[in-house]
Amino acid sequence: MAQELPTWNKTVLDRSVKRAFEKADSTRPVIAHSGVLPHPPQLDGTDSHLYFGWYHGEERDLPAFLRAVPRLGRFVTEFGAQAVPATADFCEPEHWPDLDWERLGHTHALQKAVFDKFVPPADHRTFEGWRAATQEYQAVVVRRQIEALRRIKYRPTGGFAQFCFADGHPAVTWSVLGHDREPKLGYHALRDACRPVIVVADRLPEVVRPGDALALDVHVISDLRRVVEDARITAILEWEHGGSRTWRWRGDIPADGCQRVGTVQIVVPGAPGPVALVLRCGWDDGETDNRYEATIAPT
Repeated sequence: MAQELPTWNKTVLDRSVKRAFEKADSTRPVIAHSGVLPHPPQLDGTDSHLYFGWYHGEERDLPAFLRAVPRLGRFVTEFGAQAVPATADFCEPEHWPDLDWERLGHTHALQKAVFDKFVPPADHRTFEGWRAATQEYQAVVVRRQIEALRRIKYRPTGGFAQFCFADGHPAVTWSVLGHDREPKLGYHALRDACRPVIVVADRLPEVVRPGDALALDVHVISDLRRVVEDARITAILEWEHGGSRTWRWRGDIPADGCQRVGTVQIVVPGAPGPVALVLRCGWDDGETDNRYEATIAPT
């Protein structure tokens, strides 16, 4: 494994920088190398780079991976997906679909081979349509993976970091703000996923079939340092032609914790088309909501 091999950076530079930081401020922990998996002699590893839905696997794979290898969820410092910014004249969209992909990769960081897998340019008639699709995909990855990390708060996740918050030059990267600080959809997803109190559920499969039995756990997660008293949680499953079913719970949300509040159990109705699970949580001085979508396949 490449991480086990010595390099000038890891063996000399990183250690020297670590000593300099520790000498300047001994009150803070310093990690010499980022993204190091557990291996001899550093059996415990360091922080994690988990690019599910970009460099490996699918974006839905993160929760199962963390259940299998919990220690890699302690502090995740890189995750997400690239997205084209709102201001993208540097891409020369007037040449769509024959963009200079080589130039965009070399000068503007765009990873065409990965986009071909997850948000293929060939699937879109216009540059604007493809740009919107890249932002929508990034928003899903950012929001759902942060929710997965917060759901295992302190078991073992102690925190996470948004990699590449804003670009320093025109680029297509994991940033949620463009080089001109114009927000991508991923910025709003990041904001919503990091609210002090959020309500989440097991995700609906992308496609469900009539007669499938679903059991989706609902959790509330709070970073507040006080108990949220008398919270009211509602889950509504909605499908085509006005069909719906509602679940309600009530109780306190513990300070700085994650609480399972109940389970949504239902047999999928025979109504092909879109289906959504809508969650709402309200208390005396606040409220939050969430939404998961899927498709009921025809029989």
